[in-house]
Amino acid sequence: MKRVVSSSIITLFIILAITGTYFYIRNFNNSGGDPIKAIPSDASFFLVVDSTDNAVLSIQKFEYLPILRQAPVFEKLYKNIGIIDSLKKSNSGFSEFFQADPLYISAHVSGANNFDFLFIKTMNPKMEELALTAMLNEIAGKDKNIDERNYDGTIIREIQFDEKSTFTFSISKGLFIASFTPFLVEDALRQLKLGKPIITDFKQMRQRFSSTGIDLYVNFNNLPTILNIFLQASGSKNISEIRRFGNWTCLGLNISGHTIQGEGILNELDSLQFVSCFSGQHAIPASLLKIIPENTSAFQYTGLSDKNLYQSKYWRNYASIDEVNRRKKFISSVEENYKLKIDEKMEEWIGNESAIVVLEPTGVNYDNNIFAIFKATKISTARNSLNIISKIIDKKLNSKTKEESYNGHLIGFINLNGMLPALFGDAFSKLNKIYYTDIGDYILFGNQASSVRMFIDEYKSGNFIVEAEHFKPVQKQISEGINYLVWASPASGTYLLKSVFNKEWKNYQDSYQKIFSGFQDFAYMFEANDETYRSRTLINFIKEKKREGVSQAFVMETDSSVFMKALITTNPASNSREIIFQDESETLYLADNSGTVKWTQLIDGKIMGAISEIDLFKNGSRQFLFNTREYLYLLDAEGKPVGNYPIRLPAPATNGISVIDFEKVKEPRIYLACENKRVYAYLPSGKPLPGWNFQQTTGTITDPIRNVKLNGKDYIVINDREGGVSIVNKFGESGIKLIQGFTLAKNSSFFQDPSGFIVTTDISGNVMSISGDGLVQSIPLNAAGPDHGFAYVDVDDDGQQDYVFLDGKELIAYNKALTLIFRKEFETTMSGKLNVFEMNEKQKAFGFVSDVSNKCWLVKTDGSVYPGFPVKGSGEMVIDELNMDGKKNLLIGSSENNFYVYTIE
Repeated sequence: MKRVVSSSIITLFIILAITGTYFYIRNFNNSGGDPIKAIPSDASFFLVVDSTDNAVLSIQKFEYLPILRQAPVFEKLYKNIGIIDSLKKSNSGFSEFFQADPLYISAHVSGANNFDFLFIKTMNPKMEELALTAMLNEIAGKDKNIDERNYDGTIIREIQFDEKSTFTFSISKGLFIASFTPFLVEDALRQLKLGKPIITDFKQMRQRFSSTGIDLYVNFNNLPTILNIFLQASGSKNISEIRRFGNWTCLGLNISGHTIQGEGILNELDSLQFVSCFSGQHAIPASLLKIIPENTSAFQYTGLSDKNLYQSKYWRNYASIDEVNRRKKFISSVEENYKLKIDEKMEEWIGNESAIVVLEPTGVNYDNNIFAIFKATKISTARNSLNIISKIIDKKLNSKTKEESYNGHLIGFINLNGMLPALFGDAFSKLNKIYYTDIGDYILFGNQASSVRMFIDEYKSGNFIVEAEHFKPVQKQISEGINYLVWASPASGTYLLKSVFNKEWKNYQDSYQKIFSGFQDFAYMFEANDETYRSRTLINFIKEKKREGVSQAFVMETDSSVFMKALITTNPASNSREIIFQDESETLYLADNSGTVKWTQLIDGKIMGAISEIDLFKNGSRQFLFNTREYLYLLDAEGKPVGNYPIRLPAPATNGISVIDFEKVKEPRIYLACENKRVYAYLPSGKPLPGWNFQQTTGTITDPIRNVKLNGKDYIVINDREGGVSIVNKFGESGIKLIQGFTLAKNSSFFQDPSGFIVTTDISGNVMSISGDGLVQSIPLNAAGPDHGFAYVDVDDDGQQDYVFLDGKELIAYNKALTLIFRKEFETTMSGKLNVFEMNEKQKAFGFVSDVSNKCWLVKTDGSVYPGFPVKGSGEMVIDELNMDGKKNLLIGSSENNFYVYTIE
């Protein structure tokens, strides 16, 4: 159970690259010596490809090929197929060269961040070396010279196709050896001279599985060297452990439809390899998979017929010295400090199945999306054992035992960080905290209570991986039982891949996103039968489908309820997005795009309105600006006050600040109102705005001060709760005098009409329009109560703005002729505020919440509810791209001490 989840994903891409390369080099193959003796010992894997046309035809008919061709590299390979077919038809010698023994293609590291292939084929006895050389010269072009050099008594020939491409080949001991990297040919000649095959029992191994004409041989000992080409340096240590996974896995590949399937064997070399831990086991049904959610990105499953035998082999033979020492130290420490035999207490309930599961993450840090699952021999025994451990630890630490009931499940906490990796190995290294619950006959562990809640929600939804259409080929392969299965979905694991890819391959991932999005399944598995291991693999592609709905990305636990609107900000150093918000206990949080809190800051007072972001120094930095009742704050990106901030306000504030950059030149003005019935304006430095001259008497101003355009000019609107409405310029003077005032509805706002006037509603539900000459016209709808929400947006696609009201339990839309467009009724009373969100260039949506039910809705402009809604949340809604990947995210707080982030498809 080692760390092979992410590396297995990479292996998949290499297999794809090899398959493509097969097209590229089909013009170099055929009969004589033993190719297995010429493959250099550093090969990570090699293919044995039958010389008939059946293998090529199966690849040409591959349904996903049109998608792959969207990448220039695969389009080039596809065109080469046509060239090769034409050559075979037009050149009898070339065709004859193809008609005998199979082609061997081996993969080797050829330099820093690069790899290449070596092509080996037994020569056809009917074709002489000079004839083959002449034929290759003719294919390359008669204007191309063939250079020759002597290498240890063997002639090596080179054809320069272009400045970057040199084809090198040689014939020795009846073998044709070729590559686009010259030293690989030299390596093969040296290996051939040694006469030592890369697999000593190659012939016997081939007899142990059924060849399909495209057979893959993977060398686990050498695989890390080629995987590290794709990975960040920080991941090299983990990848290197694949060397001890097994010896060779050999698979006959079948390509049909949109699936590549392989079946073969896995060779065990010695007792120090991971696969040897399964010696003596028999396959069992993978029942645990029935509780794994459909929105999973990757999982690693282990099923055992004899758990104790596996554990003894793992810790006696396979585990590293560091692992063994950490385990001993941890067990000893717990026994000494708590008088508890932690290993025995855990082992008394753990059954024969376990898994590490990663739900689809929204950022490269997926600690909050990773879970461990163990089968319980008896679920009541498991719950009791875990509860006893928790209480013993808490009693010694003099702390209260954490337990909560959620959606029919009891969530507990064990205050022993690092327990899972210490007891069960490094595969569990990302699971340091111990929040747990029971799911059916299984115990689930996660790093946060909110993460466990998220898994429970997914489990309750009834959408499981085993029921997904794309997973059925995997299900079929494991129907007779399994011992080990690693599965991943690059289509849903974008950030899982980005967490391991190096910079170059992250760029490829972004450039060829459509290809990645169709790469649905990769699975590698084996089942033990005494000392024999049956090995299988599956690669499944699907055509890109536009999904619609909502899924929970992650949940952040907070100290108290969260109702304020979060700000999504971009970290200029990492070019990644971050979230900042305050909870009701007045704690300010800054978290990354995976929900990991980077810092918290206790603020003296509750933030009024929203948090704004400015660049005070105009140097690409960022600061966060907001106010409480008493102070105006400006914090830097680390949560520390800037300059002479916080600034005490002249009187308690009655609204949140408005930050308006009229000229869009990073020279914003700051406006807010206070209890002394005055409106104040500031510069970003905190100094009063020079020339500010708003002298009018106002009532209590609770709404934010808004920016509008009338007659092509910028104005600000200041409205109070007593019916006063002032429209003035940015200095508070020479504005537009209104013919009459009105009281703006509590949750209404101002909307700009394309013809130039502005539209809003009053507390009686009447539509109010204001023109540039100060004329106020009322359309007496009386459509809603004083707390209604209002939006002015085209909902019926006729090019005309419509009137939309949210009042009580109803969402109602009227056109300009006051004809009802739709009326949508809900079961619960809404909180009033109606948000309008831009979902894409053509589509808008309405968002609103219910404080009563702690739920939020997203509704299309035709009145239909988005699939999957309502979801949990009752604070201010924000919809934006949290990961800048084209997917919209919904961010919202709640009354349950949680901050939710959802992904909208």
